[in-house]
Amino acid sequence: TYCVNACPDCAPLIFPNTEDGYELVPKTGQLTLFPSWVNHYVPEHTCDHSRIMISGNLDVKWYEEYKFKPDWAV
Repeated sequence: TYCVNACPDCAPLIFPNTEDGYELVPKTGQLTLFPSWVNHYVPEHTCDHSRIMISGNLDVKWYEEYKFKPDWAV
């Protein structure tokens, strides 16, 4: 998740299944990477401005198939 615009009072990214729960307060310019299977959510945004985030899934399984293989390793 990449934070385009946020303030310290914006809704945090919450990971509830840690020992004490963990809240990550968004910061403009911050990039957060975590496995998709990790339970997470964001509560309702109550600031008077837009909280803009870009998120998606990254699949790195292609690496083994397309990585460089020298002739001696084939």
